[in-house]
Amino acid sequence: GKIARAEHAAYSKKMFTDADTNRDGTVTLAEMTAAQTKMKGSMTTQTDLTPQANSPMKADRADKATKAGNHARDQMSPAAMIAMHDTNNDSQLSAAEHAAGCAAMFTQLDTNNDGMLTKEECQEGKSKMKSAY
Repeated sequence: GKIARAEHAAYSKKMFTDADTNRDGTVTLAEMTAAQTKMKGSMTTQTDLTPQANSPMKADRADKATKAGNHARDQMSPAAMIAMHDTNNDSQLSAAEHAAGCAAMFTQLDTNNDGMLTKEECQEGKSKMKSAY
């Protein structure tokens, strides 16, 4: 399968909503950590295909994300995930920051610009992102 831009956006919105456990419109480090822990326990082939808020690291965010904490072997730390899209530097993600970051990530991953992500495009993006952090 392939993932359409709209599917990716819907999945990303669901991820944010699920992570925002107190429903205040922001995801804190504690909420991101809990969401990542929960997600690790329920990984499936489908979530492997879907780029779980991972995107190639922006140069201006790389240092901040690296300092944010230890990284799991195959996944960014929750602090690094927040730092990657935290445009106002308040150490939490708003729904708007998350949506904009995920949309930008989709565009970066969609290397053939067909509006769809293939498993190969996702894997290539994940590999680039892992080398950036």
